[in-house]
Amino acid sequence: MPGNDLLNRRLSVPGEAAIVAAVLLAWQAIRVPIEGGSTESLSHARAWERLHHRLGLSGMQDRVIDVVHHHVVLDVARWSYSNIHVFSIFAFMVAVRAAAPSRYPTVRSAFVLLHLPALVAIAAYPLGSPNWLPHPPEWAGHHPALSGGWSAGLRNQTAAVASEHFGYPVLMAFTALWLAPRKWLAAPVLLYPPFVFMVIVGTGHHFPLDAVVGSACVALGLGLALLLHRDRVDDTPGEPAARWIPLAIGAGLLAGWVDALSGSRVDPVNPGLTTFLAPVLAAGALAYAARVGRAQRELRSEA
Repeated sequence: MPGNDLLNRRLSVPGEAAIVAAVLLAWQAIRVPIEGGSTESLSHARAWERLHHRLGLSGMQDRVIDVVHHHVVLDVARWSYSNIHVFSIFAFMVAVRAAAPSRYPTVRSAFVLLHLPALVAIAAYPLGSPNWLPHPPEWAGHHPALSGGWSAGLRNQTAAVASEHFGYPVLMAFTALWLAPRKWLAAPVLLYPPFVFMVIVGTGHHFPLDAVVGSACVALGLGLALLLHRDRVDDTPGEPAARWIPLAIGAGLLAGWVDALSGSRVDPVNPGLTTFLAPVLAAGALAYAARVGRAQRELRSEA
């Protein structure tokens, strides 16, 4: 069927990376007009906090916050929240495209579809993050200004209820188990969701139930993707690790650097040693991957 052919079509690695970028940009843009008001979102945050208390989740949340708010751990957690998220998404999607091209269309569909229920949840229940509420001694709480600044105007600050910051690692963990259940690749990927959970809860960006809602969105996206691709038959071989690993690292570093530029975490006006470190490392990784690809083609032509 033409529709299935389109769903199962694979672009080049740069083309697929562009699709991932387009999905993330659309995800950010669509959330802006559905941002809730600060009063409503603060009221929902208080109700959400009470629900956590009734479900016995408040104690777990407090323990995570206590652990993360050790000064060394907190610095790592804050850096991780801002810098690893985009890197991991692009590195993961490029790795799957190169290492498991036959499964990639299903993963791509799941990645796209998981955002749809998340948008519904965000629009239906505008929710401020936990750091809007006082949690002494870690933070005093604040009533945020949702407009007026450049950063505030380009993001939905009331979108906490569906944590795709946690949902993406869940998708990565499921995919790792699906593609490599008994290989070395799966183990470190499975550690990523609990690490992200500690970061987002410990820094006050999300409640524990936000991770549950985000995971439910991933489950819905995965279920529909598996249904859409159930008749797919494809035995296209994947690239060797010597090629897909540097491809993934290079793509992740480059995307993360662009995200850091847009978020003013990198200052090109007053450059320092670290300003262009990521793109230089990315260029090296991608150049190495290209060299491995050329060597593979030469071997095939000689065979």
